[in-house]
Amino acid sequence: MRTLVLAVVALVLVVPSARADYLRLPTPKPDAGFALQGENVLVGAHNVLTSYAPDGTPRVIPLPKHRGELRFLNASDDAIGLELSVSDYVALNGKPWRKLGGLYVSSRVMGSKALITRDHSYDEGGSFDVLDLRTGARKHFSVAEERPVGPQVVGDYLAYFVHFAVVDRETLVVRRLSTGREVYRRRLGDSGGFDLLPGGRVIVATPGSYNGAWRIREVTRKRMRTIREVALLSGQLEATAQGIAIVRSDAQFRGDVWLLGYDGRMRPLTPRVAGLEDVEFNGHRLAFTVGDCVFTGLVPKPGALLPGVPADGCVRSNDGGAG
Repeated sequence: MRTLVLAVVALVLVVPSARADYLRLPTPKPDAGFALQGENVLVGAHNVLTSYAPDGTPRVIPLPKHRGELRFLNASDDAIGLELSVSDYVALNGKPWRKLGGLYVSSRVMGSKALITRDHSYDEGGSFDVLDLRTGARKHFSVAEERPVGPQVVGDYLAYFVHFAVVDRETLVVRRLSTGREVYRRRLGDSGGFDLLPGGRVIVATPGSYNGAWRIREVTRKRMRTIREVALLSGQLEATAQGIAIVRSDAQFRGDVWLLGYDGRMRPLTPRVAGLEDVEFNGHRLAFTVGDCVFTGLVPKPGALLPGVPADGCVRSNDGGAG
């Protein structure tokens, strides 16, 4: 009898624990986007901005008065940026909204700073303002090159593209925020996006050596190296100190999220799911969309079972029905 009991105990010990699922947030389609903010997920849907806690508890964040239609949101751990039909607004967490310009003005928040882009003719260049939301200090950067887009600020570095979408001329420029001095530039030819990291280091996706492939590259003042060439990548990436989250997709419109390490090794973070498209990643937590739905959860540890994605009814067919 004792032998039988021990055998049963041993069997119980080797049975793997039940697989947890990524949390499906109780939100309608995020028609104005979504963003990670620390452990929470911000969702813009039906002209309402909602912050969801890790357990899915919602908290509505009041929008600016006389706001117009909510079109897009972005966020950092410290601040929120909104694109409305009448203007852009930014605010530190819990602080009043601040209106930024009007037509031909767009903005993005990174840390406690707001990046303000003023668009001119493609041939005339453009300009960026970096606004410190804590102190109110503002720095202005003029760019006398065509199509400057996508500014990012981390620490004392400002990065952006010039000659954007110009065949074989797209160029990454990195400057010092404090002095405006150019640190380096790299002519990439074409790209799928980039992320600026501390120290002026940039992670960028460029077209690969064959159709459907992208090279994930690390760019610094001294060199540009390929971390890995990846097939079936949408070009979207989210780079952090812990690694790079990338979204792969196939011909059947199924997608999955992978974590690419700076040593070139990869491991999956989600199963492959029809309709998985956009992802947010902060180094330890994911948020992603599947069709009309938003999911979130902690990144699984290496070797652990992948969390499930309960996506029934999230993807709609061409006739409007749930697929």
